[in-house]
Amino acid sequence: MSKEIAVPYLRVSTDKQDEQYQLQYIEKFIQEHGWEQGETYKDSGISAYKEKAIRHDFERMLKDAKTQQFKHIVVYDLDRFSRKKAEEVIDLVKKLRLMYGVEVNAVFGDEWRDLVNVINKLPDMGFVGKAIADFIETFIVGIKAHESHTYSKKLSQNVKASKKFQLAKKENRVGRTKKDFTDKENFFIEEMIRLKFSWRKIADTVNKSRIEENKERSQPKQLPIVSYSTIRRVFQKGGVKNDV
Repeated sequence: MSKEIAVPYLRVSTDKQDEQYQLQYIEKFIQEHGWEQGETYKDSGISAYKEKAIRHDFERMLKDAKTQQFKHIVVYDLDRFSRKKAEEVIDLVKKLRLMYGVEVNAVFGDEWRDLVNVINKLPDMGFVGKAIADFIETFIVGIKAHESHTYSKKLSQNVKASKKFQLAKKENRVGRTKKDFTDKENFFIEEMIRLKFSWRKIADTVNKSRIEENKERSQPKQLPIVSYSTIRRVFQKGGVKNDV
């Protein structure tokens, strides 16, 4: 009896090491299942989820699947197969299995791999199998939707933090310490804090003094204007509640 043919599918970066890393796990997976390894399909440096991106070997593999040239597609994990919406990936996996008898197998992939395994067994499980697959499908789609929302939220927070940092960097406010102030400024700032002057008043006093001092300094050695928030961040101590 001839062995079932399994084909590796690789979506890799341009790095040769990435290709070999994925392939070694896929080949081991195929050997452990007693399948015969067929042609390797590979797309390099191509996104799995951009709509305009054309994965030539992926499309060729799907075309070969329709003519049942192999029984199994094996990927490192299902993110390498596709990063499109969960329901789109599930529909494709179902179509391959139910219409062409081709199973998609993931070496890794956690809940995705478990779902695919259920789908692969669907034709042999009857109504109960379909009910289980539908339940897991709904569950996985929910997980992916939550992950997408969480990712978008984190991305938005990171963008805001980056903009805030770039603004602070532009205004030369990053990493300031008391060493960035003269001894005279340190003394007067500490004294004004003790006397409960507002941070704005302290900043105004420091900046007026710097403006006068800069008149006698050459351009490269001039002291920068500082914001009240910078002074507050450097000098504020626990319990100090100076008004802004």
